[in-house]
Amino acid sequence: MNFFSSSRFSYCAVLVCATLLNVAILTASDVTAPEGDLEELNDLFDSFSIKKEELIAPFDEQRANLLAKYIGAITGLLKEATDSANLDRAVRLREEIERLQKKNFVLEPLPTEASKEFRTYRHIFETERDKIGVRELREMYTLHKALAEKVQELESSLTRETRIDDALVVRSFREKLEAAIASAGTSIASEPVSEANLLRLKQLKEKGGKLKVSGIFSPSISAVIPELEELPTDFVKVYAFRSCWIGLRANGASFVLTLNRERTEAVPSDDLGIKLVTKGFDPWVYTRDRTLHRLISWDLNYSTFLSSPVAVAGGHATGLMLGSRGKAELRDFISPGQVAIPDESLIKTVKDLYSTKHSFLVVDRENKGHAWDMRKGVEIPVSVLETSEVIKGDGGNSHYIILDQKGDVKVFDVSGGLGTMESVPSEAVGAIEVQAGGLMNAVQHGNGRWIAWGPSKVLVEQVPLIGPTLDLDLYYGEEAEFIIWIEPLKSL
Repeated sequence: MNFFSSSRFSYCAVLVCATLLNVAILTASDVTAPEGDLEELNDLFDSFSIKKEELIAPFDEQRANLLAKYIGAITGLLKEATDSANLDRAVRLREEIERLQKKNFVLEPLPTEASKEFRTYRHIFETERDKIGVRELREMYTLHKALAEKVQELESSLTRETRIDDALVVRSFREKLEAAIASAGTSIASEPVSEANLLRLKQLKEKGGKLKVSGIFSPSISAVIPELEELPTDFVKVYAFRSCWIGLRANGASFVLTLNRERTEAVPSDDLGIKLVTKGFDPWVYTRDRTLHRLISWDLNYSTFLSSPVAVAGGHATGLMLGSRGKAELRDFISPGQVAIPDESLIKTVKDLYSTKHSFLVVDRENKGHAWDMRKGVEIPVSVLETSEVIKGDGGNSHYIILDQKGDVKVFDVSGGLGTMESVPSEAVGAIEVQAGGLMNAVQHGNGRWIAWGPSKVLVEQVPLIGPTLDLDLYYGEEAEFIIWIEPLKSL
C-alpha cells in the first residue's frame, strides 16, 4: 500500500510509555474529578469537561485513521504470506491485526525474523502514533493549566469569604490536578530520539538560530526586548547571569545586554571580541585584546599576560583564568591578595572551569573534578567527584550541576564547605547538556527539549513548553527571573 511508503516519513524513535501514560493521566476522570458537591467547583469542572471532550475528539479520529491504514497495510502482507504458504509469517501478521482490532496501541517488539516490510510498516505506525500522543499531551497540558488557574482563583475567593472548609476541598482538588500537570509537563521534554536526531541537532547548533527571552523584568529591560527581533539569526550559544545576557554568534561576534535596574544597555559587541565566557556565578569574559572583563560594570577590566587561556570563571568578586601550560592568573577587586588559586597540580592539567559565588570547580584533562574554596584556599571534599568523571557542568549561586561519563546528572551544594548532594528528578535521565542559573537547574535531551527544576515554579513550567532549542540558559534569584534560548531556524 503506497500510502505507507517509508520515504514520506522521517525517522523517529518510539516514545517511552511514560508519555502515553501521562496522556492517560490527564484524560482519566478519576484523577481530575472533584470531590464533594461544591457547586462552584463542579461548574468549573463541567465547563472544563466539555472542552476536554472537544479537544480529544480530533486526536481520536487521527488515531482511528492511522490504525485503519496500518491494518490495511498489514492485511496486504498477510495475503502475500498466505498466497506463498508462509505459515509462520501469516501467524505473526494475523496476531498483529487481532491486537490492533482490540485498540491495543502499545505493541510488543517484533521478533528478529519479522520481514523488512513488516518492520517498516510497524515503525511508521509507532512513529505517527507517538506524534499524535505528544500533540495531544501538549494541548491537554495547556487545558489543564487553564483549569488549575481558575481553581486557584476559586480557592482564594472562598478563603476571603471565610468559607474555609470549601476552600480546603478546592485545595485538595487543585493539588491532585497540579501533580498530574507536573508529571505530564516533564514528559513533554523527555521523549527519546534517534542518533539521526542527535546529528541533526548538532548540525543546526553549528549554524545558529534566533535569540529569544521570556521572564519577569523591570520596565526599562522590557522596553529593550522587542529589539531582539532585529538581531541576526546566527546565535550559537547563550549565557544567563543576574546582571546580563550574553549571546555568541556563529561568526565570532557577540551580543551583550546588561540588566541594570537604573540603566539598561544593549551592546551589539562585535568589537569586544569575546573569546571565553565563564560557566558560573558572575559574567567574566576574556576578550581578543587579552583583557579580563567583569560585565557587571565595563569599568572593571584587567589586562592579562595569558595569551591563550583555556578556561575562565568568576565568583562574586573574583575572576580566574587558567592557561594551557600550568599558568594561572587571578583578579580580585574587593580583597586583593586574600583569595587563593587552586593547587598548582590542578592548574597544570586544567580542561575546564566552573564557578559559584565563592568557589571554583576545576576539571583536569582526565575529567576529574576538584572543588576549590576561593576564600579559604582549600579543596572542598565532594564524594561524587571521587567516583565521577565530569563531562559537562555549570555553577549556580552555591551549587554545581555536572553530567558524568555514564550520562548521569548530579547536583551538589558547596556553601557549607562540603559537597552536599541534592536531589535530581528522574526526568533528567538521558541528558546531553546541563545548565545552572542562580538557584535553578536545567537539562537538555537529545530531542532538543529541556526540563528545569528549582524554586521558581514559573520557570519549571515554562521551560518544557518552549520546545526544541539550540541552546538555553536561565536565572532565578533576587535580581531576576528569566529564560533565554536560541530558537532553531528549521525544525528538528
